[in-house]
Amino acid sequence: MEDNIKDRISHIMQLEQLNALQFADVIGVTGATVNHILQGRKFPSLSFVTAILEKFPQYNADWLLMHSGSVWLETNNVTDNNTIDSDASSIAMRIDKLINHEQMTATEFAEAIQIQSTSISPILSGRNFPSLEVISKIKTKFQKYNTNWLLLGKGNMTKTGI
Repeated sequence: MEDNIKDRISHIMQLEQLNALQFADVIGVTGATVNHILQGRKFPSLSFVTAILEKFPQYNADWLLMHSGSVWLETNNVTDNNTIDSDASSIAMRIDKLINHEQMTATEFAEAIQIQSTSISPILSGRNFPSLEVISKIKTKFQKYNTNWLLLGKGNMTKTGI
């Protein structure tokens, strides 16, 4: 159970008592998109995942993406700030902040997460959303960083605070 992201999405739908069409309506996608993901015919995009986390902020991004930690976001990571910055340029700024915090260059960062150095420039410029694969690689290599902060700008930068 819940060993892949489609199962965790299905679990959220069950907890929220929503069918695929209702869930799609809430997060702002088509019912076909949700059905294709649940059937395993399509992998969710980063914008799909951030839409879930924006509409259901009580869920832990680490759990949703990596099956790590509790389903529920710890209350000390929830802020009263209703502003969510999940656009590509905001995510790019937070990745850049993470790179600077680690005292790395963009090339060193790309090497650390095992992606081509040419792939990092469009992400850092905000032209491209990072893929879920890139986010997963960042989370695997840099576990101390809060996924909700990285994707949504919510909570502390690091899990222990900064």
